[in-house]
Amino acid sequence: MLLLPVLLAIGLSLVGVAVSAATAHVLLRDPRVDAATAGAPTARRRRWVDPNEAARAAGSWG
Repeated sequence: MLLLPVLLAIGLSLVGVAVSAATAHVLLRDPRVDAATAGAPTARRRRWVDPNEAARAAGSWG
């Protein structure tokens, strides 16, 4: 009989922690970080290379 209240208490406390963390993330933003990330270049994605083609380009024919 004690298992259900314990599980509910743990679940509700985890929900409370998640809500408070999300609220803090939204409300306590640092404007300097936003300004720094606004001018930062985005990471470029590398083009996918076929491993067999790369091996042939390196001179390996297996």
